[in-house]
Amino acid sequence: METIRGAPLVSVLVSSFNEERYIGECIASIKNQTYPNIELIVIDDASTDSTPQILRSMLSENDVLVLNEKNLKHAACFNQLLEMARGTYVKIVMADDVLMPESIERSVEILEQEPSVSLVAHARRIIDHESHKMFDVCISKTPFKMNGRKMFLKCLASGTNIIGEPNACMFRRRDVSSKNFWDLSIIGAGELTLWRRLLDCGDFYYDPTPLCGFRISPKSATFVHSKKIAKHFMRYIEKLNSEGYGVPPSVVWKAWFYSHLKQELRRVVYLYIRAKLWYERHINGGFV
Repeated sequence: METIRGAPLVSVLVSSFNEERYIGECIASIKNQTYPNIELIVIDDASTDSTPQILRSMLSENDVLVLNEKNLKHAACFNQLLEMARGTYVKIVMADDVLMPESIERSVEILEQEPSVSLVAHARRIIDHESHKMFDVCISKTPFKMNGRKMFLKCLASGTNIIGEPNACMFRRRDVSSKNFWDLSIIGAGELTLWRRLLDCGDFYYDPTPLCGFRISPKSATFVHSKKIAKHFMRYIEKLNSEGYGVPPSVVWKAWFYSHLKQELRRVVYLYIRAKLWYERHINGGFV
């Protein structure tokens, strides 16, 4: 295992497509990590804007940049990124999101101290299209460790992905050995496929410190498909049961109720963002 001052190698994986507005901020947040031993691998999925040029200017000879000639979509790109990863630990960062400086360092510290943990997550800061803080999402005010299956069922019962988006999590590379670990066929549940596999391998650990920024913008999949999230969440549970996972009926009912409730609450947030964008364009003379 390659190390620097005893620090295990962490593979940071980024897939980008037409993210010229945010990719620079994303890469800079990775470069500014306090953790010393990072392998940065970026795939640009045939962007038609200036994303490739920005990546070339920001990445060093120690980083890996793959420029796809044909658009393969995020699922295929992340599967490819995982195959290229050499690190003991893996961090996935979406191209429009950001990491706080201590994000990787704190997650590695937990995984090193807790050998039974297969997935660590931390609180998230929701940011808008201009990177302004909107609010923090935290499922507990104190750190906790929980059995993997119990945590996954807790997540399903909540009606949404309370574990967190990819940039809020870190896992051990050894625990994901199969191809096609990422599934985007069900909107809003792509990472849940991965979280389920990881939580089958061990425990879950939660850090209540907001150590990443998750961006909500008009391009976000949850923004674009906001009316379909609950339907797709329940479809994912149906898929789990068809595969023999055995989601208890009580969890299914809670999932139905809370997924629809949170879908409507999420749409209220999106209406606020739309109104803010309209104001910036037409009243305040801003540019989006």
